[in-house]
Amino acid sequence: MRRVSDTSAASLHPFVEEAVSPDSVVHTDGWEGYTGLDRKGYRHKVTPLRGRKRPWRCAPRVYRVYRRPPQAVALGYPPRRGES
Repeated sequence: MRRVSDTSAASLHPFVEEAVSPDSVVHTDGWEGYTGLDRKGYRHKVTPLRGRKRPWRCAPRVYRVYRRPPQAVALGYPPRRGES
């Protein structure tokens, strides 16, 4: 996991190529920036998020890694962009 400059294919595809082995299944939410991964040799499984589903319910392990740990909040680290 890492921050990318934007969510375009030009940013997402290089990250996937660097972080994911070619024989893996890449499971995404249907964002158009991921279109074309199958042409790069990845098996691409898409699960569109519909309605009011919360991302942490669809990918709970990813959310646990990404969210700010309570220890960081207790030590006074500033919130990440987009957090309040």
